[in-house]
Amino acid sequence: MKMSMRQLMLIICLLFLTLGINAAQVFSWPDCIELAEKHNPDLVLAQEKIVQAQENFKILDSTKAFQVSSSVTARRAGSSTNSGADNYSVSVSGQKLIYDGLKTQYNLEASAKRYKASQLSYRSTEAVVRFRLRTAFINLWKEQKLREIAKEISERRQKNLELVELRYKAGREHKGAVLTAQANLARAEYEVVVARRNLWLLQKKLADIMGKDDIVITMVKENFEIRKIKEEKGNFKELVNRNADVQELAFKREAAEQDVKAAEANYGPRINANTSLGRSYADASASNSWSVGLSGSLSLYDGDSKKASLDKTKSVLNQVLIEEKKAKESVFYTLMETWVKLNNRLDQLEVQGKYLRATKERAKIADAQYSTGLLTFDNWTIIEDDLAQAKKVYLEVKANVWLAKAAFIQAKGGILDEG
Repeated sequence: MKMSMRQLMLIICLLFLTLGINAAQVFSWPDCIELAEKHNPDLVLAQEKIVQAQENFKILDSTKAFQVSSSVTARRAGSSTNSGADNYSVSVSGQKLIYDGLKTQYNLEASAKRYKASQLSYRSTEAVVRFRLRTAFINLWKEQKLREIAKEISERRQKNLELVELRYKAGREHKGAVLTAQANLARAEYEVVVARRNLWLLQKKLADIMGKDDIVITMVKENFEIRKIKEEKGNFKELVNRNADVQELAFKREAAEQDVKAAEANYGPRINANTSLGRSYADASASNSWSVGLSGSLSLYDGDSKKASLDKTKSVLNQVLIEEKKAKESVFYTLMETWVKLNNRLDQLEVQGKYLRATKERAKIADAQYSTGLLTFDNWTIIEDDLAQAKKVYLEVKANVWLAKAAFIQAKGGILDEG
């Protein structure tokens, strides 16, 4: 049995459609978190900075250990009267830092503080990524709901047009009413198309933040229950001290304090213990050598290099102190601001919910009145427009509540898995 070209094309289209459905996915909030933790580039970079800080600590710590080195020398020497002789030597030497004014210890402690700061920097990055991810998630959810509302409005406009056309045919409505109803339907259908296009953009945005631009998101699912979102005014001063940005700067300040001590230690002497073992070969003879001793050094003049280094570390410390103070003030204000906005949004949602219920009831009554000729077309249209707008505004305010919640969590330094 031969297959027609049309049947072949149909099979190919179905195949691609099936592949598209398999590749597309429905994502919950935990799904998005899991992918972002693994693939978000900002989090990956922050993790690499932790590794670098840890390795820097190991490098500094290794300077406290006994340092061992070896050397091998082989040469042949001669003259115009001597054909030459072979000389070989092998040596092993060791060195151990005894005293450097505690400079190495201060540097080590500063490195440890920077390692802690890098861990808190990761937490700060997590808070930023979480806010961006949550914002993209909520915006996509809102657009999904907006498309549903647009479809509902379009279906309602279609029914309204059918009713107006019936009344027009019965001589109970004018031509202008029919044209207006048709225009209202066209606008509603246009809004459905716009919502569909916006969905595509927002799906791509969410995938990019997760660091997975190779996935296809069909929709997100979340039960945005307002009862889950009640926030009590907390102790903002305590929240400030728990903020990752503030804690990171505190560790940077402590590291800068250790840097100042290390720079001051440059003025003191440096003492090392040294030891070596060696064996030399010349022609047929061999000899052994060894040594054990101490060596010390003290810089008498370096063109004010040590002073410049000390002044620089003190300046860095002052800079970090100012940054820490500014960060605390900024976080405190942001906490207050986001808390106020969140509660304002909650109150606004309650008010808008009452208005939506009222417009629904009003539209229900208006439908009956228009059908029986007790309400003019113009007044009926105004009520219908109010209902459509009220649905959109309620959705917008509801999404804004959850965006305000996300902003408050970020101000607290909330990590990815915080709800």
